[in-house]
Amino acid sequence: MRRAHEAPPSFSSWNYVAPNRQVVSTLPRWLDPRRPGLRRASAGALEPRYDRDVSPLPGAAVKIVQPGTEDFAAHGETGELCTRGYHVMAGHFDDPGQTAAAIDEDGWLRTGDLASMDEQGYCRIDGRLKDLIIRGGENIYPREIEQVLFGHPDVAEAVVLGVPDPRWGEQVAAFVKLVPGAPVDEDALFGHVRRHLAPHKAPPVWRFVDTFPLTASGKIRKFVLRNRLVAESRGAIVGTPVPKAVAATRC
Repeated sequence: MRRAHEAPPSFSSWNYVAPNRQVVSTLPRWLDPRRPGLRRASAGALEPRYDRDVSPLPGAAVKIVQPGTEDFAAHGETGELCTRGYHVMAGHFDDPGQTAAAIDEDGWLRTGDLASMDEQGYCRIDGRLKDLIIRGGENIYPREIEQVLFGHPDVAEAVVLGVPDPRWGEQVAAFVKLVPGAPVDEDALFGHVRRHLAPHKAPPVWRFVDTFPLTASGKIRKFVLRNRLVAESRGAIVGTPVPKAVAATRC
């Protein structure tokens, strides 16, 4: 325990968010008995952001590392969530190769989840590593863009994903379902994203849909959307023509 407390900042011996391979009960921060001072700010209201921060059962260790490395991420920096403890599986059945890829020699399970950790050791999930968009060497997290789109009153649903691009390697594409009768177009949504995020995060590729392809459990099948775009362009996605009004704001 002493070694855990002396570890770099993005390591916690108490905080764990359930990865895709394991299911562990978690508590929102305001219910965590180890943080008695963090409770509901008032009846029916949560303290800011606490409804998304979770705490695990004791005994589970978690760390956030920079994707593809063993280097610890800084506080607030997004990286891959790794966990170790009683809840981690022994391995994939009769598949040592998959086991070695998922669990290292020290027992750390790479969850494939993107997460960040605050100064108090609380984690929040920021997406899936497989959904990470790498555009010209820059990491772009789809959930960040989706959250901005959800903030637009005319957007009912939105999905952001990476698609092949001959110049940048990957490009940002947004699929949007609008509120019925909404007059907004891609220029307005592009401007909305650009006002909140850096230029390279604003999607140059837009598609408006009436419905999303779903799995049996109700999750959006992103690979179907990606394949549709790839089929349209035969492997190279090029953004739609840029109107003069917004040409200066696009990168």
